[in-house]
Amino acid sequence: MPYCLCEQEKDNEKLAKYGGQAGVAKMLATDLHHGLSDAEVEKHRQAYGPNTFPEKPPPSFFMMMFEAAKDPMIIILLIVALVGVGHATGGSGPAGVPCATCRVRCSPSHRRVK
Repeated sequence: MPYCLCEQEKDNEKLAKYGGQAGVAKMLATDLHHGLSDAEVEKHRQAYGPNTFPEKPPPSFFMMMFEAAKDPMIIILLIVALVGVGHATGGSGPAGVPCATCRVRCSPSHRRVK
């Protein structure tokens, strides 16, 4: 499909150069009203192969995971999950700072402050 009128005019000029639709049909040895016969279709299929695109294999599981890991929302959720797991298991804060500031979730044994 032409993108603009000027493209369509160029296509019409090219078509006219070959004698219009009838001239192109004659060059391709086909009928504009009936198309190719079954025998011609089979002959073309054997000569040129089937009229299909080769299927691409589906992406592997690891490739899909890699693509998903590029999403900023997934990165944020993974960071929050790691912080939550570290906090829930009673780990120390950043750089070994004892867990004295988070009095809501830490057990009394973790509130050791020197």
